Amino acid sequence: MAARTEPRGLRCAGCVAIGAILLGCLIRIPADPDLWGHLQFGLTAFSEGRLASTDPYSYTVPGAVWVNHEWLAEAAFAAAYRIGGAAGLMLLRAGLLSLAISAIGRVLVRRAVPTIGVVAIAAFGVTVFSEFYRIRPQMFTYTCLALLLWMCDSYRPDQRGRLWAVPLLIGVWANFHGGFVAGLGIFGIYWLEFCAHAWRRPDRLREFRFLAMIACAAWLATLVNPYGIEYWRFVLFAVTLPRPEIGEWQSMLQQNVVVVACYASAVLVPAWFWMRSTRRGHWAETSAFVLSVYLAGRHGRHLPFLLVFGAAVLARRLPEYLILYHRKDPSRSRSDFPQAALAAALLLIATTISGVTRFIEGVQSARREGALYVVASDFPVQAVDFMIHNQIDGNLDCGFGWGQYGLFKLHPRCRVFCDGRYETVYPDEVTRLVLGEQHTPADWQVRIGRYPTELILAKVKDPFADWAVAHGGFLEIYRDATARLLVRDIPRNAALVKRWRSGLLTSPAPVTGPQPFPA
Repeated sequence: MAARTEPRGLRCAGCVAIGAILLGCLIRIPADPDLWGHLQFGLTAFSEGRLASTDPYSYTVPGAVWVNHEWLAEAAFAAAYRIGGAAGLMLLRAGLLSLAISAIGRVLVRRAVPTIGVVAIAAFGVTVFSEFYRIRPQMFTYTCLALLLWMCDSYRPDQRGRLWAVPLLIGVWANFHGGFVAGLGIFGIYWLEFCAHAWRRPDRLREFRFLAMIACAAWLATLVNPYGIEYWRFVLFAVTLPRPEIGEWQSMLQQNVVVVACYASAVLVPAWFWMRSTRRGHWAETSAFVLSVYLAGRHGRHLPFLLVFGAAVLARRLPEYLILYHRKDPSRSRSDFPQAALAAALLLIATTISGVTRFIEGVQSARREGALYVVASDFPVQAVDFMIHNQIDGNLDCGFGWGQYGLFKLHPRCRVFCDGRYETVYPDEVTRLVLGEQHTPADWQVRIGRYPTELILAKVKDPFADWAVAHGGFLEIYRDATARLLVRDIPRNAALVKRWRSGLLTSPAPVTGPQPFPA
């Protein structure tokens, strides 16, 4: 096989190149807008020793039932943060991404992909993959999906390999993130192919019993969660919920040009090699690839699914294509192509230099701003500091995008109007009032009239805030380059308004540029 006849030095150089690009992608990332909430939920669960059954963070739906389908991921975030702070979160991310790449790499090597092919696939995959590892529960789904592919790829009717571990993987995955539903579907496709192969064996009954046991165990494992069968009711609701307002849930046609280019490459390259091959067998893998093409086309967040199964299809077809190409002209061997060796060397060198350069630049930036950083202009960092320093509390409407930042920094002093858990906790009206594209003064009147809003933290150019000052009975007591704070002129806020009018509220020092998490 090609991978086993290559010089050891070439394989070592390939490992160095992949390690360099992986290291460069791991050193520094911005904080995801939902990270503060996930971290707060995990820290609260640790401190109280239990999961919250009702929502304690909002004032729009006090006491609402909360099925926290990502509780184990949040516990992992909290544990990593308590042990190592932001560095602990970055190490958790690095471990998950490295595990996913290692699983895919083992599939590539098992299928005898030449080292230069492994490096090329890994360089593209790591660069794109890492952009989706933003320290959020979805990381666990992407890693578990890669592990599932590795486990299924190792199965043979006479060699059960790692299929024993699939139920355990699915059970843990179900507590990390709702993406386990996709994992069950993918495993179901592979399981049908395994049954088809078992049918042709003389000991088919024995193999069918084993496969039936694995399938039943995988489904039953999903019930091992804090909510039992109720968890499935919520998951079925969540996976069918449209989220057109959220960028990552929009179709590929609505994504930026870089994401579309990555999608096109991940579709066309494996498809081309599939068309040029003999196309025999392995229909489960091909079906999973086609399904991932559809999912990623509908929702940008599913692009990592396409990368995983695109790499699997390419890895199986590439060696076959090289063999067929060689048969067309047997007189031509690899030793006759010095330009191929030169191209391989240049790719290895370029990949290594790119990874090392990115790592060095990341280290220099991380020393100043932190490896996990927050862009101050994207969040109300200075305004929240103003609230903390002046001990301002109350029901806070800070919109959808700032909801989890607000509850992390201000809970229990403030409860929020809405946050990233909108499909988990909040009714349709609340999400419509903060996420809808077109709002009218009538909507704004509902937003402050139907719900007991006492404070508004809004962007500087927010028409809702303008209306609240002009017609809603709010006073603007603070403004910076990013946000402004409005206070409702009601008896509860009388003392705060008096302090503001007397000039007794202190403003924090200006905050600009990237700041170390949690800012």
